[in-house]
Amino acid sequence: MLPSVPIPPAGSAGCVVRNLALRARWVSLENLLSIFDELHGRQFLLTPTQSKEKLPNMKMQDDALLGLGARIRALREERGMKLKELADGAGLSDAFVSRLERGQVSSSVANLIQIAQVLEIGVGELFAAAPDQLRSDVTVHRIGDAGEAQAIPATGYRWSLFAGGMPNDDLEVFHLVFPRKNRMDLMVSHPGQEYCYVISGRIQFHVGAESFDLAPGEGIFLNSELPHRADNIGDDEARVLMVVAKSPLKTEHFDWWRVPTASQSMRQSKTKSG
Repeated sequence: MLPSVPIPPAGSAGCVVRNLALRARWVSLENLLSIFDELHGRQFLLTPTQSKEKLPNMKMQDDALLGLGARIRALREERGMKLKELADGAGLSDAFVSRLERGQVSSSVANLIQIAQVLEIGVGELFAAAPDQLRSDVTVHRIGDAGEAQAIPATGYRWSLFAGGMPNDDLEVFHLVFPRKNRMDLMVSHPGQEYCYVISGRIQFHVGAESFDLAPGEGIFLNSELPHRADNIGDDEARVLMVVAKSPLKTEHFDWWRVPTASQSMRQSKTKSG
């Protein structure tokens, strides 16, 4: 049985792919991915004016993806690690990691955290230009220091690494931006703990079978190995400050992207078999 595909927002490339899938009796996941990539690359036949406005940003995003992918590949090869080893250790598919290394797809925070753990580095090293550019014990974050936000087409949100991410750091700080009425539909998990503080907008956090509505100034602390997700339930863009604490031990973890019903089925099957 094919894994479920997240429901994209109306008007997006993913929405077109979803409509195609609904018309077909069976569409392979590989075909869906290739269709999505083709549509996403076309940017929906922008007008000349729109193209001129978007091209600089698109070029910067493409360069960022290529740089990140090349960095991951270099770090993997330095360790004599095969692509499949990295993918299996991170709980990702070989195809996704291959496309990530080639700069063809963007990655979620959760995926990068796990990739960094497999490579035994901090997330920040995935973006470092060279290993000698390590910072001192005190770091000041200035406006613009985070660089271009990483966009996650599958979820709709954007994120930036604010602080941490080096080998000796126990904490990593991220800034997440959720589009209005954004809903992920998929749960994530990763080793460690995290605290999310709502800066603006209204966010609904789902942790396991529970849900919590949070307003600006409110936050949530959780064991991030539990399946969780965040949805923007407000009418405006929402911003969240997320602090992730690394796990001192490498423990078994859930798959990074898992449909809630699928994880429930797995728990039920394990209970029956036990």
